[in-house]
Amino acid sequence: MSEYAHDNPRVVLKARLKCGYNLSLEDFERMLQSQNNVCAICKMPNSNGKRLSVDHDHSTGQIRGLLCAQCNFAIGHMKDDPNRLRAAAVYLESHIPDVTVRDLMDGGTFGGCLTPEQEAEAFAEYEASRRANPVPCPR
Repeated sequence: MSEYAHDNPRVVLKARLKCGYNLSLEDFERMLQSQNNVCAICKMPNSNGKRLSVDHDHSTGQIRGLLCAQCNFAIGHMKDDPNRLRAAAVYLESHIPDVTVRDLMDGGTFGGCLTPEQEAEAFAEYEASRRANPVPCPR
Protein backbone atom coordinates (compact mmCIF):
# COMPACT_ATOMS: atom_id res chain seq x y z
CA MET A 1 0.00 0.00 0.00
CA SER A 2 1.36 3.41 -0.91
CA GLU A 3 1.97 6.04 1.72
CA TYR A 4 -0.78 8.18 0.16
CA ALA A 5 -3.28 5.32 0.31
CA HIS A 6 -2.29 4.62 3.90
CA ASP A 7 -2.73 8.27 4.87
CA ASN A 8 -5.95 8.82 2.86
CA PRO A 9 -8.02 5.62 2.97
CA ARG A 10 -11.40 7.34 2.47
CA VAL A 11 -10.17 9.27 -0.57
CA VAL A 12 -8.79 6.07 -2.11
CA LEU A 13 -11.98 4.13 -1.31
CA LYS A 14 -14.10 6.91 -2.80
CA ALA A 15 -12.07 6.79 -6.05
CA ARG A 16 -12.17 2.98 -6.25
CA LEU A 17 -15.92 2.87 -5.69
CA LYS A 18 -16.54 5.56 -8.31
CA CYS A 19 -14.18 4.10 -10.91
CA GLY A 20 -15.00 0.43 -10.33
CA TYR A 21 -18.74 0.55 -9.70
CA ASN A 22 -19.91 4.13 -10.36
CA LEU A 23 -20.87 4.14 -6.68
CA SER A 24 -20.47 7.12 -4.39
CA LEU A 25 -18.90 6.71 -0.98
CA GLU A 26 -22.16 7.96 0.53
CA ASP A 27 -24.17 5.29 -1.31
CA PHE A 28 -21.66 2.63 -0.21
CA GLU A 29 -22.03 3.76 3.41
CA ARG A 30 -25.85 3.72 3.09
CA MET A 31 -25.68 0.17 1.76
CA LEU A 32 -23.38 -0.83 4.58
CA GLN A 33 -25.74 0.70 7.14
CA SER A 34 -28.81 -0.91 5.54
CA GLN A 35 -27.04 -4.31 5.84
CA ASN A 36 -26.11 -3.60 9.49
CA ASN A 37 -22.41 -3.74 8.53
CA VAL A 38 -22.64 -7.46 7.70
CA CYS A 39 -22.54 -9.61 4.57
CA ALA A 40 -25.81 -9.78 2.60
CA ILE A 41 -25.52 -13.59 2.42
CA CYS A 42 -24.08 -14.95 5.68
CA LYS A 43 -24.96 -11.96 7.88
CA MET A 44 -21.44 -11.91 9.35
CA PRO A 45 -18.81 -9.16 9.27
CA ASN A 46 -15.81 -9.71 7.03
CA SER A 47 -13.57 -12.15 8.93
CA ASN A 48 -10.40 -10.68 7.41
CA GLY A 49 -11.07 -7.32 9.08
CA LYS A 50 -11.37 -5.48 5.76
CA ARG A 51 -14.41 -3.73 4.35
CA LEU A 52 -17.14 -5.74 2.66
CA SER A 53 -16.83 -6.21 -1.10
CA VAL A 54 -19.22 -4.65 -3.60
CA ASP A 55 -20.99 -7.52 -5.32
CA HIS A 56 -22.18 -6.76 -8.84
CA ASP A 57 -23.46 -8.51 -11.94
CA HIS A 58 -20.46 -8.73 -14.25
CA SER A 59 -22.59 -8.62 -17.39
CA THR A 60 -24.79 -5.62 -16.46
CA GLY A 61 -22.68 -3.88 -13.82
CA GLN A 62 -25.74 -3.73 -11.52
CA ILE A 63 -24.76 -3.68 -7.85
CA ARG A 64 -26.44 -6.41 -5.80
CA GLY A 65 -25.09 -5.81 -2.31
CA LEU A 66 -22.05 -6.03 -0.05
CA LEU A 67 -20.44 -9.39 0.68
CA CYS A 68 -17.72 -10.77 2.92
CA ALA A 69 -14.65 -12.18 1.22
CA GLN A 70 -15.74 -15.81 1.64
CA CYS A 71 -19.25 -15.34 0.18
CA ASN A 72 -17.95 -13.16 -2.65
CA PHE A 73 -15.33 -15.80 -3.46
CA ALA A 74 -17.89 -18.62 -3.27
CA ILE A 75 -20.47 -17.12 -5.61
CA GLY A 76 -17.72 -16.05 -8.01
CA HIS A 77 -16.37 -19.58 -8.21
CA MET A 78 -19.91 -20.82 -8.78
CA LYS A 79 -20.04 -18.44 -11.79
CA ASP A 80 -22.81 -16.34 -10.15
CA ASP A 81 -25.19 -19.11 -11.27
CA PRO A 82 -28.23 -19.51 -8.97
CA ASN A 83 -28.91 -23.03 -10.31
CA ARG A 84 -25.35 -24.12 -9.52
CA LEU A 85 -25.60 -22.59 -6.04
CA ARG A 86 -28.96 -24.33 -5.38
CA ALA A 87 -27.49 -27.63 -6.58
CA ALA A 88 -24.53 -27.14 -4.23
CA ALA A 89 -26.92 -26.51 -1.31
CA VAL A 90 -28.91 -29.67 -2.14
CA TYR A 91 -25.66 -31.63 -2.39
CA LEU A 92 -24.42 -30.39 0.99
CA GLU A 93 -27.76 -30.96 2.69
CA SER A 94 -27.93 -34.52 1.38
CA HIS A 95 -24.56 -35.32 2.93
CA ILE A 96 -25.02 -34.03 6.46
CA PRO A 97 -23.88 -36.79 8.83
CA ASP A 98 -25.70 -37.48 12.07
CA VAL A 99 -22.36 -37.27 13.85
CA THR A 100 -19.25 -35.42 12.86
CA VAL A 101 -16.11 -37.13 11.65
CA ARG A 102 -14.22 -35.43 14.49
CA ASP A 103 -16.57 -37.09 16.99
CA LEU A 104 -15.83 -40.46 15.40
CA MET A 105 -12.08 -39.90 15.28
CA ASP A 106 -11.83 -38.58 18.83
CA GLY A 107 -12.95 -41.96 20.15
CA GLY A 108 -14.82 -40.13 22.86
CA THR A 109 -18.46 -40.30 23.77
CA PHE A 110 -19.52 -37.36 21.61
CA GLY A 111 -18.83 -34.78 24.29
CA GLY A 112 -20.06 -37.04 27.08
CA CYS A 113 -23.62 -37.05 25.72
CA LEU A 114 -23.80 -40.74 24.83
CA THR A 115 -23.12 -43.91 26.72
CA PRO A 116 -20.61 -46.28 25.10
CA GLU A 117 -23.55 -48.42 23.89
CA GLN A 118 -25.29 -45.39 22.33
CA GLU A 119 -22.02 -44.33 20.76
CA ALA A 120 -21.53 -47.79 19.19
CA GLU A 121 -25.11 -47.71 17.86
CA ALA A 122 -24.64 -44.18 16.44
CA PHE A 123 -21.38 -45.22 14.80
CA ALA A 124 -23.02 -48.31 13.28
CA GLU A 125 -25.89 -46.17 11.92
CA TYR A 126 -23.38 -43.70 10.50
CA GLU A 127 -21.39 -46.44 8.80
CA ALA A 128 -24.58 -48.02 7.38
CA SER A 129 -25.64 -44.63 6.04
CA ARG A 130 -22.22 -44.14 4.40
CA ARG A 131 -22.45 -47.57 2.75
CA ALA A 132 -26.00 -46.89 1.54
CA ASN A 133 -25.14 -43.41 0.20
CA PRO A 134 -21.50 -43.48 -0.88
CA VAL A 135 -19.88 -40.23 -1.94
CA PRO A 136 -18.09 -40.81 -5.23
CA CYS A 137 -14.41 -39.96 -5.28
CA PRO A 138 -13.51 -37.21 -7.76
CA ARG A 139 -11.26 -38.45 -10.54
